[in-house]
Amino acid sequence: MNGHESIWKSALRSFLKAIVSMFGILIGLIAISAVFNSDTSRFAAYGLKMAVVPTERNSNTMYDPTLPYFLQISIDDVIGMQNGIASEDVDRMLRYAIKAPLNVNNLKGIILNINSPGGTVTDSDSIYRALKAFRQKQNVPVFAYVNGICASGAYYIACAAEQIFTSPISIIGSVGVLTGPFFNVEGLASKYGVKAVTLSMGKDKEAFPFLEKLPDNYENLPSLNGWKTCMGAMYAIFVDIVVAARTAQGITKEKLTGEYGAQIFPPDLAHKYGYIDNGNATYFDCVSALVKKSDLADDANFQIITFNENAWTLRSFLSMRLMTWLEMVTFGSQARYLGCNDKFFYILE
Repeated sequence: MNGHESIWKSALRSFLKAIVSMFGILIGLIAISAVFNSDTSRFAAYGLKMAVVPTERNSNTMYDPTLPYFLQISIDDVIGMQNGIASEDVDRMLRYAIKAPLNVNNLKGIILNINSPGGTVTDSDSIYRALKAFRQKQNVPVFAYVNGICASGAYYIACAAEQIFTSPISIIGSVGVLTGPFFNVEGLASKYGVKAVTLSMGKDKEAFPFLEKLPDNYENLPSLNGWKTCMGAMYAIFVDIVVAARTAQGITKEKLTGEYGAQIFPPDLAHKYGYIDNGNATYFDCVSALVKKSDLADDANFQIITFNENAWTLRSFLSMRLMTWLEMVTFGSQARYLGCNDKFFYILE
């Protein structure tokens, strides 16, 4: 018996030593990153790499701390999904855009580079509100440029911009909310003898009968009505945001809900209806307009900086919440929790 206990104690001791060693190595990597990373690569340990976007006026891709700068945020792919941008990504970009080696006094504006069909409601709303909060806090203009598609959640985000420019072959619109489809395979299951039992507690907890025969009035199932109520609330918020952002361009709630609906439009019609400000623009047309909106002289030199995701980072080994704690320790505790459902972002004060 004592022999067995000694074996177990020895195994447990070895296991604990291994855990402590791994944790020590992890802390060592973080320390090494903090000591040896250059100023412009200090963000790498947190999953971001800063880059300078060449422009017509300045082709230099090396960061110059003496120049004013604009932050470019790319809104692409399906927002909130695996390959698309998420609210946490924008959160980090906004925080790091005003931290050393960058000088917040040199930040002159934000350009959203959009090519996305939309995405999740939560991420689209969180990104929109983060941009609005940052714009008001830092008192800088936000412009959007669309080269491809700006639909649904992407247009939701674009409404955080003061002006929206597009290429002549872009697609804009789709102001609406969609969920589903909800499948019912009762006929197929019966054919092959498949049966299932769903356990639920709470009135109308089961949202949709998946393997059971649908009732004649299934469109009025209380659970589906609940989904419709939620979607109605989300749609109402979406409409209010679009109307508030584009009233000066002629969009009204009556036109948006009764006439335009969730249609998509080519740039000429999108401009006519008030969705955009310029439907025949290049990226640098948008940049030039943003420079004019800022307090820079027309011939002033400037840089556009952006943040890209690193393929391999310490972030791969740590949970999001632990990474957030490390970021707070690194950049200071002057953060204010704003919150949005289960999403969150910090604006450094």
